Amino acid sequence: MSRVPLPTAALALTAALLILNACSTPPQPQTPTAYPPDFAAAFLIRHPSPTPDTPRSLRPSLTLIEPDRTLRAATGPGTHLGLYPPPSARLHPQSLAQLYQLAVAAGLLADATPTAISPETYPTLSARITAHNRVHRQTVPLSPDHPHALSLAQTLVDLRTGRSDR
Repeated sequence: MSRVPLPTAALALTAALLILNACSTPPQPQTPTAYPPDFAAAFLIRHPSPTPDTPRSLRPSLTLIEPDRTLRAATGPGTHLGLYPPPSARLHPQSLAQLYQLAVAAGLLADATPTAISPETYPTLSARITAHNRVHRQTVPLSPDHPHALSLAQTLVDLRTGRSDR
């Protein structure tokens, strides 16, 4: 029986380990979900007196987001939370994450008493959001003092139509 010299055996073992290591892919880090799995929302935009010149983001509309990422939307005078429009799109997870982050930034998931704001004065965004096994209800004015709410309203238009009025 012949023996393989020790340096040759070590070299062969090192080569085999390098080949095996090169063939395997390193485990991919798990990125946390950017929105809770139960995220669902109803966004109602009201305007006291919209005109044809009113930006689409401030016109009356209802946008529903379901936990399976289905978007439903209705626009125009008379929209209300009791409507259940047909599905109009299925959102990409990245779009849903952006929407969730804007809702958080706009204060729509804050632990606060819902604000009573009259839509007869200026446009408002009312939201009913389910997240983390809780339901949040909040109304915010769509005014320059609330830039995150304005950005959210524009994002809703973009998601509904695939285009923007900016």
